[in-house]
Amino acid sequence: MEFLREQSPVEYHLREAMKALSWNMEDQNLIDTPYRVEKFWKEAVWSWDRIQEELDKFKKAVFNSKLDQMIIEKNIRVLSVCPHHLLPVEYSVDVAYIPSGKVIGLSKLARTAVVLGKGLMLQEDYTDVLKKTLQQLLDTEDVAVRVLGRHYCMIARGVKQKDACVETISLGGKFLEESVKVEFLQGVRNV
Repeated sequence: MEFLREQSPVEYHLREAMKALSWNMEDQNLIDTPYRVEKFWKEAVWSWDRIQEELDKFKKAVFNSKLDQMIIEKNIRVLSVCPHHLLPVEYSVDVAYIPSGKVIGLSKLARTAVVLGKGLMLQEDYTDVLKKTLQQLLDTEDVAVRVLGRHYCMIARGVKQKDACVETISLGGKFLEESVKVEFLQGVRNV
């Protein structure tokens, strides 16, 4: 088979893996699959340096404010990849914070969730890293994150639970107080 373009090492090894699985690499539907898979991985999974570089840009979207009431942004859609199986994970992310002299542009809350979703990490870690990142950006401990995850490693293989949903929550500062925690959870669960 002749290639019109030079194969990357990733594409080459994906092709060899597919051959080792006895897949017909002459099938027109599979010929360019290694190229497309590599392209997807580059889009879906970033290095931590690239993630940090993108997050650093969001510091410009933090503004002084006298607001001291809870801000909630919910139903942020994030596509991630499971580090154990390299299969997709769909997240619905809810974030809240109580400003302590600073607010951030609303789109940056969603962008922070999306960018961090490009790191290979477990949902439990993602939830906590998102909280800590927002705490740092907003210079406040008063941040809450709730993540609902649909994991294709549970849907397409193994236990095959198409309706299973994993919920993780990470709370900081005032959100550890029962009344504030309840207000947050009622706010995000009442869609």
